[in-house]
Amino acid sequence: MRAMLSLRPRLQKRAWWYLFIFLWLLSLITTAQIQAGGFGAEMYHPDEPAHFVTGVMVTEYLRGAEFTAPVEFAEAFYLRYPKVAFGHWPPLFYFVQAAW
Repeated sequence: MRAMLSLRPRLQKRAWWYLFIFLWLLSLITTAQIQAGGFGAEMYHPDEPAHFVTGVMVTEYLRGAEFTAPVEFAEAFYLRYPKVAFGHWPPLFYFVQAAW
């Protein structure tokens, strides 16, 4: 029992040290991201989120398995997620992305 009591302060000290290191690294990374504008940027190119949302739209269309009125489905999807950019790349890209 005494051996267990003598280990507890060392474990608590080590836990506090790990917490300190974690918080320091977290603040360092967050500061670097803020300085680089990482929270306001749309990755590398402004179209990347639009292509992702379009891939999600194709996935949802194929998952629904209704295959009727694709234009109406796209318009309804666009009302919920307005970053759809179908037609910028060949359609095969979005089907490959949907399959992935």
